[in-house]
Amino acid sequence: MHTPQASGSSANLTAVDDGSLLEAIVANTLDFITLADTRGRFVFAGKAHELSGFQTEQLLGSSVFAVVHPDDRAGVQERFERVLETGEPQTVEYRARCADGTCGWVETVARLIELGGEPYVLCNTRNVDDRKAVEQRLHESEAFLRSIVDNTFDLVVVTRIDGTLTFVGKSHELIGYDPDELLGKNAFDLMQPEHREHARRLFERMVATRAPNRVEHPYLTADGAWIWLETVGRVIEHHGEIRVLLNSRDISERKRAEQADKQRIEEQATLLKEVHHRVKNNMSTILSLLALQAESLTEPASVQALQEAHGRLRAMQMLYDNLYRSENLQRMSLRDYLVPLAEDIVSVFADRVPVELETEIAELELSPKKLSTLGIITNELLTNAIKHAFEGMQRGTIRVAARAHGDRLEFTVADDGSGMNAWADDEHVTSFGWSLIRILSNHIGATVGTEYTNGTRVVLDIPLAQNTHHL
Repeated sequence: MHTPQASGSSANLTAVDDGSLLEAIVANTLDFITLADTRGRFVFAGKAHELSGFQTEQLLGSSVFAVVHPDDRAGVQERFERVLETGEPQTVEYRARCADGTCGWVETVARLIELGGEPYVLCNTRNVDDRKAVEQRLHESEAFLRSIVDNTFDLVVVTRIDGTLTFVGKSHELIGYDPDELLGKNAFDLMQPEHREHARRLFERMVATRAPNRVEHPYLTADGAWIWLETVGRVIEHHGEIRVLLNSRDISERKRAEQADKQRIEEQATLLKEVHHRVKNNMSTILSLLALQAESLTEPASVQALQEAHGRLRAMQMLYDNLYRSENLQRMSLRDYLVPLAEDIVSVFADRVPVELETEIAELELSPKKLSTLGIITNELLTNAIKHAFEGMQRGTIRVAARAHGDRLEFTVADDGSGMNAWADDEHVTSFGWSLIRILSNHIGATVGTEYTNGTRVVLDIPLAQNTHHL
């Protein structure tokens, strides 16, 4: 059989003395290779001067622990002995002393070998100053960030997407727990059950949408008390995993203040309703007295004066009745007040002439003060229209309208009669009713205009407050 001839390079390698080859490998490796006996003395050292500055002759026979920083020596000795005892390789990082007196960080991998039937420890050592510098910077950065987190007024925690706590700041200052007590627990377990499901839904929505969210909730402290926390959460990514960052702060004082304010407002509202109720009852009493007084009189002018006073007071009573039943004492519906009022006024004069009432009232809310003024004006306009507009007619129509135009309200009372302008002539303009309309219109900043085409039309242009609510 023909044996292939080795290539030129293989022939050259086999021609090299084995000792020279190994010496070249050891001398040119990037690691510092040494061999120590079981007593820890160097019996072989590679190109030591390139790593530590020592010449090989300076190390041979000396202790391997002599070049180790005193603070790290015990740890290196422990690993050396473990190699001898177990035969298992050991890795250790430590500061090594250099020939110039400086120290640098090195990493040594030590393993047990046998040479000539004797045990030795083979060590591969390399410089890790750059890596340790990076680790030191990371450690300092982590310590700096941890200091910020631990000294913030908020409780900072990180959870998995199921709510399990994986990081907890200095929670004992806010809720009394040591951070280690909470790690691994679920953040929702310390919430009140009635708030837990709502908070969990917001949490799941935040994870799904990646949009920050906020929730207020009671939280159980280490001493068994409940405090109110406001928690703001956002989704973050940590080492390729989705996590949730939660910042919580104590809002117990604010919640107590809010509760006190709410209770005070409810008490004031109750008191105000009671006042309105008493005023309404007093008005009912006065209305009854006016009616009885009118019945006892025979002079037409006196009876008419009491009836007109009765109508004005009735407009105010209806407003107070609405206020008493209303949940909002600051604003009331214009339509809910004016439509029943107009119908009530027309019904009082049903025996004079049949009048058809048409209403077109905008859906908006006004203050009770403005409504009260508008109610009395409505009473005056309707009463005078019924009395004077339809003389000699079998029936008539009155139209009451209120339309919003931007920041103005146009309020109109119009009839299709022929005698309305009679009560608006010079004689009646000086009457108490018309004077009252003028005074009340000025009171709410309104202007009054009249038209006498196909009946009489009285128009009030009323400014609306900026907080008027359109429904």
